[in-house]
Amino acid sequence: MINDLIVLYTDRLGACRDFYSGLGLTLVREQHGTGPERYAATLAHGAVLELYPTGHRQPPAISGSA
Repeated sequence: MINDLIVLYTDRLGACRDFYSGLGLTLVREQHGTGPERYAATLAHGAVLELYPTGHRQPPAISGSA
């Protein structure tokens, strides 16, 4: 199985952005409509890493086979 989207939820969005930027990722600020501000970077082979604030919401459940 190949993942093409990795979503990380954090209470420390700025710190995570700085950390991954320090590793060499180019993170772009995104916000669609009234949704949360988040950051996204395109990784090797076209995969996308997204950083979302947790806020007061719980992250969605992850489903799938192991």
